[in-house]
Amino acid sequence: MNTTLASEARRENRLFKTLGNLPVFGLILFIFITTFPPLEVTTEINLGIHMLQHIIIAISGVLIGYPILKSGKIDRIKSTKFGVLGLLIIGGLLIFWHLPYFWDAAVESVIVHIVEHFCFLLIGILIGICIPMLQDNYKMIVLALTISAHMFYGFALFLISTPVYPLYTVAQQQILGIAMFAPAPAYFVGYLYFNLTRENRRLEELEFNSHSDKRNDSSQNKIVPLLSIILMVLLVGYFAITGYVIVTASNQRSPNVSVIYIVETPVSWQYSPQTIVVQIGVNNTIQWTSHSFAYDTVTSSTGLFSSGAISPGGAFSFTFTHAGTYNYYCQYHLWMHGTIIVKNA
Repeated sequence: MNTTLASEARRENRLFKTLGNLPVFGLILFIFITTFPPLEVTTEINLGIHMLQHIIIAISGVLIGYPILKSGKIDRIKSTKFGVLGLLIIGGLLIFWHLPYFWDAAVESVIVHIVEHFCFLLIGILIGICIPMLQDNYKMIVLALTISAHMFYGFALFLISTPVYPLYTVAQQQILGIAMFAPAPAYFVGYLYFNLTRENRRLEELEFNSHSDKRNDSSQNKIVPLLSIILMVLLVGYFAITGYVIVTASNQRSPNVSVIYIVETPVSWQYSPQTIVVQIGVNNTIQWTSHSFAYDTVTSSTGLFSSGAISPGGAFSFTFTHAGTYNYYCQYHLWMHGTIIVKNA
């Protein structure tokens, strides 16, 4: 009896230490997944990667929310009613941000984009806090409904021949539909297996833990901090190396070249200046120079010119030969736009 109690105590202590590391890792994961420039750029042009980003943000929220629940700090509001309320909020936010209008708004506006990210973080936190409050039969119903919605939404995306999200192609939409629908049968098999073997697994787990506590005590709590360090090194390392590339990039130009900088700061991400007036034969060659930590493009609204991806510290030049007003934008960041006004000498 004493051995069993000691085993349970060691197990609880190990669980407490692991949960103590999870919120920090969840926060670092959220920062990484929303600010790592190569990934963030890809989400703007790839529907599947954008969806995956939302999932990972929600997971980071779960890693923050679940330890809060287990810590006992919110026991006074812990109830099935609060769990159901949280579930309704989760459902409302998911539906809201998957409506085409609001999805596109998050791509086109940096402010809305940031709000969207924090909403998905809130979704994850509520999942970690509220879902465990539900009774087991409610949890099974929620799981079944989630799998069903996931499957039918993917099937619909595959069948619809027009873009549900106009900023992305039908081909990307169909690939995402297959990725969502194809694993659905495995989800249902897993759901049934989980229900049929839940009690048996619980007994096996207790027996296993009683024999393996000493073996696992020293190693289980090292993985999460190590992952946190790796993500921080990747993020800080990327910004440090890219910053060095930007600072040391050559900005030499001839006198008849007008320069527009692609500037990324904590409060601004735009072409600078956004509007420029030039004269043919005087300064009608424009050079866009990147001072951005992400890849950007200079893309004409009429198809006259397109830079392709401009890397941090890189540049793109174009010479205008006819008077007129030319508008352009960044394909990766649709809130970035600029205007060139060309006049005769």
